[in-house]
Amino acid sequence: MDRKPPQWSICPITLKTMTCPVVGADGRSYERTALETHLRDKGKSPVTGAAMSIRDLVENRHLKAAIEDHGPDGYRTVDVSGVPWCFICPVTRDAMTAPVIDRGSGHSYERSGIEAALKSNGRSPVTRRPMTPADLIPNRTLQDAIRAWNPERFEVAVEQKKRQRIEAEQAEVKARQERDARARAAVAPVGSPPPGEGAVRGVRSRRAGVTMSYTTAWTNAVFHVAFSDTTTISKAKQRIALERGMIAQTVQFNYQGRNVSSGTVADLILPGSSDHVVVTGKVLR
Repeated sequence: MDRKPPQWSICPITLKTMTCPVVGADGRSYERTALETHLRDKGKSPVTGAAMSIRDLVENRHLKAAIEDHGPDGYRTVDVSGVPWCFICPVTRDAMTAPVIDRGSGHSYERSGIEAALKSNGRSPVTRRPMTPADLIPNRTLQDAIRAWNPERFEVAVEQKKRQRIEAEQAEVKARQERDARARAAVAPVGSPPPGEGAVRGVRSRRAGVTMSYTTAWTNAVFHVAFSDTTTISKAKQRIALERGMIAQTVQFNYQGRNVSSGTVADLILPGSSDHVVVTGKVLR
């Protein structure tokens, strides 16, 4: 008695086993001649109803190999671990779980594997021609075939890759935070306070321009920052924020009990004055 062909091998239009499967813009596969006829008449996906053109069609090489290799007793061509060769990604060398197909060549890859490869050199691993992520389409019918081959293994692999993706994202966030911390340390003097409110006390002396010497509430170190006589208070705040790793918009200058927000640094303190300028603001987290 004849065995019923697997559902994934059936064309949604002809309802027969595909012999020349092509992928449309919807990620689904169809018999080429049937889909071309359908698109000339309707111009839409038979499954989703979205606009589709004959120009969008891509030969589904891996699916065609799967249909030809599949028999009553399973797949004839497998690797040493039992994975059908037609389901193996050329990049990861493992069974695909999220296959995508290259519009230009018809070759399929595991999405994460090919995206990483394209970041590295921007070329197809198979044809060596230029290739970008925009050239990739989900190969949904091939994914159905892989899932049907070994549902349990497929779900385990999906969960494993999900965990790997989460771990990679967490590692990326941690690395970015460490880079940001190093960048702040490069501009903030030793003894910077913990995140939160910070205060800087400064004394002005007049030489060539204006030099502000200041200490902080959290360290005994003395720091110096030089300004020209024409440096505005706004620019000075930005400079202090950079020096101290503070949020520029929160920096405030207070002199003799009054908030100073305009004018120049040269106008801020009288020559020879020893009164402190108190600078407050939030430190970058």
